[in-house]
Amino acid sequence: MNIIIIIEFTIGLFLAVGTSILSLLLHLTAKKRNITSLSLLNLFILSFGIFKFFDSFSILFENYIFARISGIVFLLIVYFLVCWINYIIKESYFSIGLLFLASMSLFHIYLVFQPESIQIITYAGYQRIGWADLFLISIMIHRVIIGFYIIYWGLKTWKNAPMEMKRLTSQLFGGVTLGFISFLIFALLLYVVPIFIIFKNMVMFGTLLVVSYTIIKEPKILYVLPFIINRLIIRDHNGYPLYDHDWTLSDINEKTFTGFLNAVEIMSEEIINIGGLLDINLQNGVLTLNRSKYITVGLTASKISKLLKESIVNFTIDFEQKFERLLKKSCIDMKEYLSASDLINKHFSNIPYRILSKKNQKVILSSKYTIPSQLENKFKDIFTNKDEYEEIINDLAKAPISISSDFFTLYDDLNNEPKEIDFNYKLKKKRRNQI
Repeated sequence: MNIIIIIEFTIGLFLAVGTSILSLLLHLTAKKRNITSLSLLNLFILSFGIFKFFDSFSILFENYIFARISGIVFLLIVYFLVCWINYIIKESYFSIGLLFLASMSLFHIYLVFQPESIQIITYAGYQRIGWADLFLISIMIHRVIIGFYIIYWGLKTWKNAPMEMKRLTSQLFGGVTLGFISFLIFALLLYVVPIFIIFKNMVMFGTLLVVSYTIIKEPKILYVLPFIINRLIIRDHNGYPLYDHDWTLSDINEKTFTGFLNAVEIMSEEIINIGGLLDINLQNGVLTLNRSKYITVGLTASKISKLLKESIVNFTIDFEQKFERLLKKSCIDMKEYLSASDLINKHFSNIPYRILSKKNQKVILSSKYTIPSQLENKFKDIFTNKDEYEEIINDLAKAPISISSDFFTLYDDLNNEPKEIDFNYKLKKKRRNQI
């Protein structure tokens, strides 16, 4: 048996196992974070692993049935990819591209079962089973579709990403573009030098690894395109603001925004009292109101979606449960509701912040509301008053990432300064006594 075939089989089997492990990691991440689009990416990568399994064994045993099955599974790879990117961009599987793909699929499946579609072909002096004639052309067209969609998604994500995520999305776009170009180059070179089949396969796996690692590291990338969330505010039924959260650092204060909500709710009172969600189209977005037993939650976004509606409803339920005692007492002190930031992190953790507006801004803000336990204990030691502590933690969420270390350094210096003065004074006094 030719050594090239053994190498190609080994690499293919490695990719099949590697993508299966990658698929498992994506499945666990999707389940933990409840991200539908991540489940679609998982199906895309899993189908790629199944494809490499049948493709590798068809080459090793010159099995025509496995070769035809791999050709059918390859079609699933393209379908899952297109559906995944469609869902990311507009939370819908349907697109013109999907219709075009469906029309091509009938011809592709017809070609799979044609005798001349699977043949023993020669690559630069060695023979192996492979696709041929019109079926090979169909496979190449589908490969171009895969590359086009991945690069299109990478470019669109990079262009629309908030400034805080530009570096990460730039790396993603550069990685997928370089991966696709390298794949095309190696796919052509292997007809001259068969050993390039190794590089072609590794480039495919590397591109999948880059995309998957980036998304697992920062799932907010999946939510750069569908919508932009601007602000969430909560008011009681008497019109008092209770909690305010801003993803964009807008200049409108909570009292002005609450007043706007009050006016909107009065005009829509008959509708909103029925219950459920109310969407109001604005000039540059949508205001969604959710009225419950004690509160009204208002969220402004570039557009509404099923995900946002579910998040608003679940956030409202948890907010009322967490602060039921305060709400029953009609407490209107906003400081009492600062810990609602935990609920923001729970229900809107996948939404990217858009804090920075200029590339030359030096301050990088943190979008996370959790801090390490050791830092939390330090803050508790310094700020023994509960209200002061809650205020500091809430402000910390919108502060520069480096502020904690700078603050503790300054605190230690100021705290040690009286001790140093006292030590120096005693030392001087001792020397004078000795004289």
